[in-house]
Amino acid sequence: MRKFGLFLFTTVLMLGGVALANNTSPIDVGYMHFTYNGKVHAPEFYSPNAGLDAMSPYDYEFLVSCHFDTGGVDVAFLIDSSGSMMSAIADVKMTIGGFADSLDASGFDYRLGACPFADSTEHMWDFDRTTPHPIYEMTDSVSWFQDTLLGCNASGGADAPEEYLDACAAVMRFYDWRLLAMRLIIGFTDAVFCEEGNPCANCHGNEDKDDIITELLDGGFVLFNVTRSSPYGSGGCVPIAPYHINWYHLSADTTGGMWFDLSTVDWEDIFAEIVEFIRDYQSIKVAIINSDADTIFNVYGEFLAGPCFELLEYPDTVEFIAPGDTVIFEWLFAPFDTLAGCILDTTADFCFMTVFHSTNGIGVPNPEFITGGCVYFGEDCGCDGTLASKDFPPDWAITTCPDQYMDYSMWARCEIDTGSFIFKINRGTGWVMYDWADPNIVHYSDTGFTWFPSDPLLFFEHGDTVHHELYMLEDISGLGLHDLPSGVFVVDLEPPVYDTPFPEDGALIGGPPSTVSINVFDDLAGVDSDNFFMTVNGDTILPSDPYLTYTGSSIELDVSGPHVARFPAGDTAFVCVGAQDAPDLCDPNVSDTCWFFIIDHLSFGLPERVVAPGEFVDIPIIAFNPQRFSLDSFEISIKYDADILVFTEVTHTGSALPTGWTISFDTTTTRGIVTVKGNGTADLLEVDTLVMLRATPHPDAPGASYTTLLFDEPDAITLDGGTIGYEILFEGWVLVEWLPEVWTHDLVFDSDLRPINTTLTFGIMPGASDMYDPGLDIQTVPPPSNRTEVFFPIDDPLYPVIERLSRDIRAADPIPITWQIVTAGEPGELTWTTYNLPDGVITLNGMFEMHHHDSYLYDADETLTIVYDRPSPAMADIELAAGWNLIGLPSVPTVPIVPNVFPDAFYEIYGYNSATYTYFGTNSAEAGRGYWVFNNAEDEYSVGGVPVSSYEFPLEPGWNLVGCTNLVSADYYADPPIAVLYGWDPVSGYVSASMIEAGKGYWALSSGYGTLRVPGSRSARIDPPDWKVDLSFAGESFAFGSGDFSNSKGIPPAGPDGEFESVGALLWDRYDMWESYTPDADSWVFRADKDGRLTWDISDAPLLEVTVNGVITPLEEGGSIILRKGDYATFNIRKPLPNDYAVYVKPNPANAAFTVTVENPKKGEVKIGLYDILGHRVDRIASGELTAGTHSFGWRAKNHPSGLYLVRVDWGEGTAVKRVVLLK
Repeated sequence: MRKFGLFLFTTVLMLGGVALANNTSPIDVGYMHFTYNGKVHAPEFYSPNAGLDAMSPYDYEFLVSCHFDTGGVDVAFLIDSSGSMMSAIADVKMTIGGFADSLDASGFDYRLGACPFADSTEHMWDFDRTTPHPIYEMTDSVSWFQDTLLGCNASGGADAPEEYLDACAAVMRFYDWRLLAMRLIIGFTDAVFCEEGNPCANCHGNEDKDDIITELLDGGFVLFNVTRSSPYGSGGCVPIAPYHINWYHLSADTTGGMWFDLSTVDWEDIFAEIVEFIRDYQSIKVAIINSDADTIFNVYGEFLAGPCFELLEYPDTVEFIAPGDTVIFEWLFAPFDTLAGCILDTTADFCFMTVFHSTNGIGVPNPEFITGGCVYFGEDCGCDGTLASKDFPPDWAITTCPDQYMDYSMWARCEIDTGSFIFKINRGTGWVMYDWADPNIVHYSDTGFTWFPSDPLLFFEHGDTVHHELYMLEDISGLGLHDLPSGVFVVDLEPPVYDTPFPEDGALIGGPPSTVSINVFDDLAGVDSDNFFMTVNGDTILPSDPYLTYTGSSIELDVSGPHVARFPAGDTAFVCVGAQDAPDLCDPNVSDTCWFFIIDHLSFGLPERVVAPGEFVDIPIIAFNPQRFSLDSFEISIKYDADILVFTEVTHTGSALPTGWTISFDTTTTRGIVTVKGNGTADLLEVDTLVMLRATPHPDAPGASYTTLLFDEPDAITLDGGTIGYEILFEGWVLVEWLPEVWTHDLVFDSDLRPINTTLTFGIMPGASDMYDPGLDIQTVPPPSNRTEVFFPIDDPLYPVIERLSRDIRAADPIPITWQIVTAGEPGELTWTTYNLPDGVITLNGMFEMHHHDSYLYDADETLTIVYDRPSPAMADIELAAGWNLIGLPSVPTVPIVPNVFPDAFYEIYGYNSATYTYFGTNSAEAGRGYWVFNNAEDEYSVGGVPVSSYEFPLEPGWNLVGCTNLVSADYYADPPIAVLYGWDPVSGYVSASMIEAGKGYWALSSGYGTLRVPGSRSARIDPPDWKVDLSFAGESFAFGSGDFSNSKGIPPAGPDGEFESVGALLWDRYDMWESYTPDADSWVFRADKDGRLTWDISDAPLLEVTVNGVITPLEEGGSIILRKGDYATFNIRKPLPNDYAVYVKPNPANAAFTVTVENPKKGEVKIGLYDILGHRVDRIASGELTAGTHSFGWRAKNHPSGLYLVRVDWGEGTAVKRVVLLK
C-alpha cells in the first residue's frame, strides 16, 4: 500500500531560479504543478541541465497568462440523508445555486457530483450513465445538479453512526476527476462515522479513517467538513469525542481545507468562504518517486525562493517511501503582493528551487535531490486595468423600490485611481454622473461600491426604465476598465388595477351567480398568481380554496359546493378582492377593490280561499313585484287534492302578464299537480299576481272539506330557465263550504222487554218547519204491547191533537237544529247506520258524534237529544315532530287524515278504546278525541274542517285519550274529577298538563264513568291528601295515601309502539300509578318491575306495615326493603291483633288483580290457594308460617279467563273459602 503525506511549512530562503540535482539520489521527480488563481498549471517545457548547472537534471518553466485566467474545479458533496438532516439538506438546496453563480462569476470551469449516504453509499449520483461503472461522471450543469438535489430528502434517522468514510472513499475512487482541476470534497453530517470493525448494528463501513486521510493526500483532494461540534452518537458503540471531533477537524486541516460548525454557520457563508479559498489558492506541488530498490526514510523537502513567495504551509517529513512509490509535496503560499514589488511581469523574480533529503535504512543520509523552476508571467499580468462587474440588480428586473440600489464589484492588479471613477444613471431623462465622493456612492475599499439615493428627489418614478453604467475607472498605471459593466431595470410603483366586475356593481340578479369575478392586471410586474384573495360579506377566501382561481386575467370564484350558501336569496353581497403584483425586487404593490350586487328573487305565495259547492274561485299565483325582472318564461307546479278541487282555466285577468303572453295549464300529466306555463317578451306589469287560476269544487267533494295548495318542491318554480331564483313565503288552501242538504235517516230502537223494534226518521227537506208538516211529518200512534215505544214529541198549536211523531222533518235553516226523542217505560238500545249520514256535526246527548258511533244504550224514560249543526268550516295549524306525536284536532277534517292532512305520516292515526284497553287505527277523526300519529318529518300542517269550539267527552273508568278545541288554551271540567292530565313531548316523553292546548292530545285517568267538558271550569278546589307515604324505587318516585282520587297520578299506557316502561308501579284497579289516593282505602300494592331497594318517608302517615311474600315488616322512618323483579309489596294500615281467623278478598268482582287479607290470631302455618269451581287448584297465592296479625297477599291474573273462582285458606285449626268473580 502506498503511503502519502502532505505537511505544510512556512520557512523559505531566496536562492534564485536554478534547480540542482544529484544524480546519485534515490529520489526522482514525477511531475511538478503550479496552482495560481485556482488554476493548476503544468510546466510548458522542461530542459535537462539547461546549461545552468551540471547537477540539475530538470528545469521547469511555467508560463502563466494572468488575464483573469482561472482553472477547473471539481466538487463532490457527501450528503448525510438520514432523517435529522432535513433542514441542512434544505439549506444546501437553497444556496447551491449561489455557490455555482460565484464560481461562474470568478471564471472557474466547475463540475459537481454528490454521494448521499446514511447506512449505505449505493445512491451515488452518475450524470452520464452511458459511462461504464465503476466510473461515475460529474456534471457542469448546475440546473441538472439542482434538480437531482431537489429529489434528495432526509428519511429514517436515530440510527447513528453513518457511512461518512465510505462516501468519501466512493467519490475519490469512482468520479472522473480531472488531472489539472482542483479537487474539492464538501461533506456534511451531524453524526459520528462508521469505521471498519465498529460493532454498531447499523455499521457496514469498510474504511479506516487514517487510510482515508492518506488517500485524500495522495489524490490531491481538499476536504471541507461541516459537522456538529458534538456529533450524535449511538449508545457508545463508537466513541464521539474527541475521536470523531478530532478527525473531522484533522482531515480538513491536513488536506488544506476547513471545518465548519453545522449548528451555527450559514451555508451561504460556507460557500462564500470556499469560493474565496479557491480564488486565493496558490501552491507548488511536486510529486517525487523512490527510484531506488530500497526503501528510503525521513524524507523531507526544502523550498528555496525569493520574497515574492510568502509561504503559508509546507510539507512535513515523510516517515518512509517504499521502492517505486510516489509522494506529493505541496507548498501553499499567499497571493503575490504587487505593492511589495512583486509585479506580475517579466521583471520580477519568480524562480524557486526544491531540495529533497532522505536517509537509508541505517540512518545514513542519501544524496540530495534538487529540482526547480521559474514562473513567467505574461504581459497581461502587470497593471492591466480594472475588471468590474455589475452584481445587482439583475438586468431587466422589475423593482417596486423607488430608491432601488445598484451594486458593482471591481478588481485590479494594481491600486485603482478613485479620482477617475465615473458612474452614471439614465432614467429616461438623460445621463446623470456620480464621482467617487458622491454621497449616494457607498464604496467598499477598492473591491466594489453601491449606489443608493440619499435624497428623495433622486427616487425613481413608476414606469422608469433605468440604465446604469460604470463609465470610467483606471488603476494607478492609467489603464482603464477592460469592459464597461452596465445594467438596466424597470420601476413599478403601481399596484394591480381592476375592471369589469361580475355581477356588475349594484346589479340586481335573480339568484346566486354561477361565478363572481373581476378582471385584474398589472402592466409591468404582472399579477402574482399565488397571492390574492376575495371576501364575501367579510368572510375571506384564499387561493388554497380550490373554488377561487386566478385565470391569468381575472380573479374568479366558482359559486358551487360550499359557496352557494354565501349568496342567499334576498341578500346584498359585498365583495372585495385584493391582489399584488409580482416584482423581482422589493415588496409587491398591493391593491384591492370592492363592489356589491343584490341577489334578488321572486317571492311567491298561494292564497287561502273559501268556496261554495258549485261556485268558482280565482286562485292567484302571488309573486311580489315581478316587474323588477326581465322575465320571459316561467313554469310553476302546485300540488292539490284532485278529489276536492277542479282547475278550469288560467287567465291574464288581474295578473302582471300583459297582452301577448302565452299561458297554459295542465292537470292531466300528474294527478294532483297543476302545472302553469307562460312565455312572452313584453314587460310585466306592477301587479303582485303573476297569473290567475280558476277552479271549482269537485262534484263529489264533501262539505267542509279542503285541499292545501302547495308548491311542488323541489324545483316547483322555473323562471327564465332557472336563471332567476325564487323563494316561497307562504302557501295556501281552498276550503269548501257545506253542501245544500236534503236528507233523511232512520233510528232503530230496541227495548230490552219488547220483541219488535221501532224506527223513527228525522231529516231535512225544503218546505219543512219546526212544527207539524203534513206530507212530510208522520204522526205515530200508541204501539202494541209487543213494540218498543219511542217518539218525537211535538207541540203545534195548529194541530193540538198531534203530540207524537215517528217522522220529524225540519227546514235547513236556521241551524243548529235540535230533535228530542222520548223513550217510554223501559231501557233499550238505539242503533243507526253511519253510512249516508249528512255532512255536518250530529251529536247525541251532547257527547256522541253520530258519524263515529252506531249505537247508544238508553235508560228507561230517558229523553234523547240530537243536535245537527254545520258550523262554518275553519282552518287551523298543527305542528308535528318527527316520530310519535299525541294530537288533538282543533278542526275535524271531512277528508281522510292520511295523506290529506298529514302527507308525511305513516298509514293512519291511532285512537284508544277505553273499554277494551286497545288502540284502533282510523283515517277519520272525532271531535274531542286524542290520537297518536307517527310522522316522518318535523313540519307544520294546515288542518281544515269542522271547527271544534267545545266538546263533551264520555269518560270511562280508567284511561281515556282526549283531544282539544280550537282555543289556544282551555280549562276543563270533569265529573268525576280526573287525575292529572298527561301530554306527550317527543323528546322527554309524558309530561303533566293543567290546561288543554290546541293541537294536543292527552291521557285522562277517570275513577268511573263520567263526562269531560272542554272548555269548562273545574269544580271547587281539590283538597290535598289527608296523609301520604313517599316511596322511592330504582331512581323513581311514587306515593300513596288517603285523599281525593284526583290527586292521583297514573302511569299512562305505552304508545302504539309499546315502548314506554317504568321501574315499577302502585296498583289501582287494573291501572299502574305513580301516585294513588282514595278516601277509604286501607291497603295499597306496589309491583317491582326490576330489582331494587324500596325506601319510604312516613313522617305524616298512620302506623303501617308492608308484606312481601308473606313476610310482614312494620314501617319505620328511614326503613327499606329489597324487592326482586315481579315482587308485590302490600302496604296496610296496622290494626290490633285479630281475635279470630278471617279472610277478605278485595276488590270483588276484580278486573285483573285482587288482594287476599288473612287475619291470624296466632303464629302458625297458612296455605292460600286459588281454585276453579270444579275444585282444581289454579294458582298458589301464598304458603308458609305467618305471625299473628293481619297479612295481605296480592294476586294478578295472567291468562286466566273471566269467571267464578274460590280462594281457599288453610290453617292448622281450620279452613275458610271465599268466592271471587274475575271480570276481564
